[in-house]
Amino acid sequence: RFSPLAVRVFGLVEADIGQPLLGVPTTVPLPDLAEALRAVLAGEASRRAFEAASGELAYLVQVLPFQERDGRRCGVIVTLTEVSELVSLRRVAEASLAEFASLADALEEVVWKRDRAMKRLLYVSQRVQTLSGWSPEELTQQPHHLDALVHPDDRPRLAASRDLDRGSWSVEYRLACRDGAYRWLCESARLLEEGDESFVVGTLTDLTSQRDLEERSRDLEAVFEAVFNSARWGVALFDDQGRLELANRRFCDLVERDPGGIVGLACTELEADVTAGLCAALREVLMLGAAGGVVRSLELRTAQGGLLPVVAEIRSVAREAASARALLLVQAEGSAVPQIRSQKVK
Repeated sequence: RFSPLAVRVFGLVEADIGQPLLGVPTTVPLPDLAEALRAVLAGEASRRAFEAASGELAYLVQVLPFQERDGRRCGVIVTLTEVSELVSLRRVAEASLAEFASLADALEEVVWKRDRAMKRLLYVSQRVQTLSGWSPEELTQQPHHLDALVHPDDRPRLAASRDLDRGSWSVEYRLACRDGAYRWLCESARLLEEGDESFVVGTLTDLTSQRDLEERSRDLEAVFEAVFNSARWGVALFDDQGRLELANRRFCDLVERDPGGIVGLACTELEADVTAGLCAALREVLMLGAAGGVVRSLELRTAQGGLLPVVAEIRSVAREAASARALLLVQAEGSAVPQIRSQKVK
């Protein structure tokens, strides 16, 4: 027997009753039908279901056993449910998800989604593999693995920052990569609600290079402070126009200038020889840029008009999106001071 809806899929007529169903032509391809009929008739499955589609039409095909009272299977029942609208909606959702995944994978940041309780990792972008060495599949299948990779010293701070009552947070911590190295990350997250459903979405930004740069900058600052506070070396910083921006106490003493009034002083007021003096050396260094520096025997003019012979090392101090500056280190000639320069450019 067959219902009117069955005729939409199977080209059935009354004369087909009693004939093998697989011999009846169909309007929709049913490649899984033969295996489903066999499995259900053989008792290998209590039911089989699959989708069949052609163009805009889609059907849910279910194969169930037809049994005698004693439980013996003597045939099958095939049901057809039109699910075209549901399949269309699912395809739209899948296309949107694929587009979102493509956009997320193009970002430098890792994009992730968790349940409200932060117990399950529902989604993480492919960028996480580049960052950590762990694939998205590995992390979503082991929901606690990502949190277990956080440095032990950072876990209490991370747990305290993940305050769902506030609705959002941003926290920095270290994460162990697959190769055993730690990387500094910034986790930014927000609690979102859609109807009865709520979840947490966020990003992971790699801060390792920035942290390394900050640490190196602190080291260089400490070195500069040590040199600047030296009682033997005179240290001065000039801008690209030859104006003095900064000078330590030793430099002020050497040129007999008041530390409170030396800033802004032009290099021409400190040189004895206009053609081959301090200003010319500064210009030479600024032209060389970060490529090198110069070492010169110079004479500096003091505030009282005296001439002070010095050995001077001048190096360029580069700044992003700004003009370079020149750092001057001097010592009076004949001083027994250890040499600290690493390179001479003559």
